[in-house]
Amino acid sequence: MSEDPDGFRALREYRVTLPDGVIADIAFVLCDLAQDTSSSQFAREQKARAYGLISILGPVDAPEYPIIWLQHPDHIALTLSDEDADLSADLKLVITRYLPLFFAEVAPLAPELARLKLKPSVPEATIH
Repeated sequence: MSEDPDGFRALREYRVTLPDGVIADIAFVLCDLAQDTSSSQFAREQKARAYGLISILGPVDAPEYPIIWLQHPDHIALTLSDEDADLSADLKLVITRYLPLFFAEVAPLAPELARLKLKPSVPEATIH
């Protein structure tokens, strides 16, 4: 997961320990909206200002396919593949904690991401 694939503007990887003790490798990618890929086309159709991918390795319940994150004017949306089940509470928690860190680290490339104030859309909930 450490090589920068074509069309990716930034890639950061984190090794985390989930609450159940499982080690997970999570990669966040900032993608280029101008690229001719199915994910960039999807992001443009959704009127995203920026978008990227999240890949998780390690947990048995990790999604098989990358999660697409989309930046909208007032929120971030996550889209899973139709083939993947919903994210577990532990994986939602990890994404909630590490996505703002990723945005801060890529701020030189995408300053609008660092300015976002991320919070759950439902009180006392994680990303859903």
